[in-house]
Amino acid sequence: MKFNNHYQILKDNVRRIFPRAEAPDFPIMDYIQDRAWDEEFVENYEEIAEAYLPTGPSRETSVFRNLVDFWLHPDTYPGAPKTLNGAGPVRVADIGCGRGFVLSAFEGRKNFLTYGVDISLTNLLHNETRTSALLRSFGEDLPLPRDILDMVIMTDLIEHVRDPERLVWETARVMVPGGKLLVACPWEQDLSIYDRPEYKKKHGKFKFVHLHSIDKAFMKRTFHRFFQGSLVTRITVSVQDMEFAPYEIRMFIFTKR
Repeated sequence: MKFNNHYQILKDNVRRIFPRAEAPDFPIMDYIQDRAWDEEFVENYEEIAEAYLPTGPSRETSVFRNLVDFWLHPDTYPGAPKTLNGAGPVRVADIGCGRGFVLSAFEGRKNFLTYGVDISLTNLLHNETRTSALLRSFGEDLPLPRDILDMVIMTDLIEHVRDPERLVWETARVMVPGGKLLVACPWEQDLSIYDRPEYKKKHGKFKFVHLHSIDKAFMKRTFHRFFQGSLVTRITVSVQDMEFAPYEIRMFIFTKR
């Protein structure tokens, strides 16, 4: 499917389009603005996005960005993404893209078509990418046809969503067989920290934070049905900054079965 045709399908079914002053050819397409039953959840993440607007990317996000940049070079990494659905560009989506810092690794690269997906309009309006189609959507309900993506990036997302099994199912649906999935998530985090008085006093203004603790059983229950892969690296650069119950980040590369 040509990108222009696919883009038109998205536009024809969108509920609202927000123009982007700095990237008018790639507006924000909003698929969740009238879903009142999730209003509290969405508003929570709008507040988080607004709170972090003055800050730059976290240390681990910078690591994610550098790793993605490394993986885009076939000369240095034999698993570099490639198109798997006939001729044409490599199609990549960053689900939970935030302000697009990781996705910006693709800016200026030829033969890539990129999508940024996030539930926060604030994040999308302040997105660093200028050549990506931006979709305001739940990861559990992606407005994309099946077998369309060659690569998906999912960093610091699955621990936040209400239905991780549905998220992984949707991700598998839109990926072509053999496509690459990059996942980064907290590992074996102690979620009881969010109930501690000292944590609530300092950080407790957000109702929804990390909802799931990721471990081997979680990965087997969610990813292994659709993907095969292995641990790539442990990321510990932010552990020293964690005041309550520090945890490491683990990054995986999966291949769609």
